[in-house]
Amino acid sequence: MSHFLRAYILNDQDALEYINTVGDQRDENVTVTNTAKIPEPSYFTGLFAVSLLALSQRFIKW
Repeated sequence: MSHFLRAYILNDQDALEYINTVGDQRDENVTVTNTAKIPEPSYFTGLFAVSLLALSQRFIKW
């Protein structure tokens, strides 16, 4: 458990590497799967989209 806490609470890269490489070899209840994280849109991307929408509403009359 201490490696897990060090990896995720303290952002310890060595502990994270240990969990991902050794964790499933030492405990049959542990399965390590690696997936790519999908980046979430940033605040500025949303702000840009809303601004663009507002500008298009101003110049295009419905």
